[in-house]
Amino acid sequence: MKKLISVIISVLLILTALTPAAVFAFEPTARLYNVYGDGMLFRQKKEAVFSGCGATGTDISVYLFDKNGNGVAKGKGYASRKGTFRVSFTAPQASYDEYTVKLYENGELFRELKNVVFGELFLASGQSNMQYGLPQDYYICEGLEKIGENARWIRAALVPPISSYNGSTEYCPADPRREIENVRWTDGTTHDFYANISAVAYYFANKLQKDLDIPVGIINSSLGGSSINTWLPREVIEYNEQVKNILSSHDAYIPYESWKPENINQGLDMTSNFNSKIYAFQGFSLSGIIWYQGETEVINNYTPEEYTVLLSALQSSYTDFFGNEDGLIPLIYTHIASYFYRSIFDVPAFNEAIAAIADRAEKRACVSIYDVGLEFSDLGAIHPAKKKPVGERMAYAAENLIYGDGDCFTAATVSSSEIKDGAVYVKFNNTGDGLSFDGREINGCTVCGENGVYVPAKAKLVSSDTVKIFSAAVKNPVSACYAYCLDNGESDLYSTDENGKALPVSPFVTDKKYNKYAPLEQWAACEKEKSWHSDSTDGLFDTWKGNNCDISFTSAAAESGDAGLEIKGRGLWSISPVRKFKDGIKNVIFYGSKTDYSDIETVSFMVKNTGEKDVTLTDVKFYTSAVSWFVPKIGEGGVSRTVPADGRWHEISLSLNSLYLYGNKGGAAYTNNRLDNVTDIKFCFSGSGTVCFDSITFVPETEDKDVSFAGSFESADNIIEYFCAIFTEIINGFIALIKG
Repeated sequence: MKKLISVIISVLLILTALTPAAVFAFEPTARLYNVYGDGMLFRQKKEAVFSGCGATGTDISVYLFDKNGNGVAKGKGYASRKGTFRVSFTAPQASYDEYTVKLYENGELFRELKNVVFGELFLASGQSNMQYGLPQDYYICEGLEKIGENARWIRAALVPPISSYNGSTEYCPADPRREIENVRWTDGTTHDFYANISAVAYYFANKLQKDLDIPVGIINSSLGGSSINTWLPREVIEYNEQVKNILSSHDAYIPYESWKPENINQGLDMTSNFNSKIYAFQGFSLSGIIWYQGETEVINNYTPEEYTVLLSALQSSYTDFFGNEDGLIPLIYTHIASYFYRSIFDVPAFNEAIAAIADRAEKRACVSIYDVGLEFSDLGAIHPAKKKPVGERMAYAAENLIYGDGDCFTAATVSSSEIKDGAVYVKFNNTGDGLSFDGREINGCTVCGENGVYVPAKAKLVSSDTVKIFSAAVKNPVSACYAYCLDNGESDLYSTDENGKALPVSPFVTDKKYNKYAPLEQWAACEKEKSWHSDSTDGLFDTWKGNNCDISFTSAAAESGDAGLEIKGRGLWSISPVRKFKDGIKNVIFYGSKTDYSDIETVSFMVKNTGEKDVTLTDVKFYTSAVSWFVPKIGEGGVSRTVPADGRWHEISLSLNSLYLYGNKGGAAYTNNRLDNVTDIKFCFSGSGTVCFDSITFVPETEDKDVSFAGSFESADNIIEYFCAIFTEIINGFIALIKG
């Protein structure tokens, strides 16, 4: 017993010799979630929330210190029974001051965040065109872009495109996750920032930072090929019947009990990206969302109307999730890229629909981009490489939608249309200081009559918000289109502000029951040497090619518009519009080229001979294969026409209801029904000199013509033509028997 007592006394003496801190030292167990880090940014003047894990019941406190070490804000709380905590303070006004944040558990420091700033914070999300990195951008690759000197004040939370769970990218649980592996905050002074930030997000933040003159932050979270349903929370899908029905109709709805984590496709399966890449930012206050997505829905046959429902659901659900206190969270989104999905009209129809739901009251802004996609990445036309105009237009839209009251916060859309005096008058919303266009004429418009055949049309501004669209070929128009095809880069109608051109007008159709939309034949205007096509990574192509002649585009050769085609021909020569590109070893017709001319009655064009001798238009060939072509009659007769050397414009009209196979006038004559698959067109001339060529016009068929053949013994001047005429009479006899 004495030995036991002496041992106890010895232990007590040793303990009393130690400092209290050494005996009772508290080791903090709390930790922040990993979406927080040095150099991060919080939204100014809103609640700055800090969340993490800690032992139940422990006191958690947060303090904000300025650069001089003065405490300027604080917040307190405790860890809940679930072992999580949430503490906050009110963020100061935006400035270029860098702060330190310290967090304590039961008075002991457990985390310190340095170089924290306050400004405006945006979520940048979507699929590949948003993910597309700054190093791939056209302006960086070409060495044209200098990184902004204030890049230090752009802060980005970089979220890996494919998120990991427990070290694996093959596993995606059904429940939302508070942690994202390998997420980190960077600023514009680091290699990590430039190597991984979205190009669109960078240009957006760079412009906004300069214009607002405050720090701007980006939560950089996107995934190539991802569907919009992957970014939606389960709650909005389960409790919004319309959303659930849309996903169910596309076999995209997955009940919670059917979720198999090992079989989930993060790019396509509902809620996967929200769960793994958005939910972790719960508690952050957002200034808005920039969104570049929708290509996947077009590929997967979602209608434009379905997509607008899903996009609206994303905005409302994120408003609730991020706790936006000022109504709907602002959503700035862009049109999708021109690319051949299933039809050349998928893109304009889709873009028209999403532009129509942009509204100041709904805090939505839509940006048109059809005029900037002239360079592609190695992945093709679905990835335009010029991301700077996209990001900067989104910043411009945000400035007007969120921080100002300008009328140019979104692409102008049609407010009303009226038909009078042989024209369609279209009035627009969101025109700012008025509409404007490049050059002498508005490009990109078409009109149709009751037959529903759209043809290129002229357009004029009649007031600051109204355009008159008309064509001499359509006396009684019923509908008008603008930029309604894939290859609409020549379209040039814009809203304006005090600095000039603002946002391009959204594509539109005034009456959708006339839906035989016409692709814009870029070569028909004879305006530009190069045209953009969505088919190939090559991007720009010649609009015309010549054989045994030199061609150029000059204002002196223009009958209308800004330029015309000037040709210096020698002997026998020809010109042809470029309608094909090389795809491997094959020549493939551009998606945007018109191939069915069976609904066109007349093609006319203007020519002027400025040389010293007459030249002859020998014929115009419409090829339906490599070895067959039809030549239309010119005017009242013949397939050729002399162009006198008088320096005056002459109109030449081709009748597509009087076609001669191989130009053989003594053989069979056909109607335009034979031109349902035109592969090439060639304008053939003889005689040396200089000819101006411009203003190709298409006059639609006024009534359907039966397929017919007309033999002409009178015109036959050789044995072959006589046999053709006899053969035609035999065919006509068979047709008469069938009809009888």
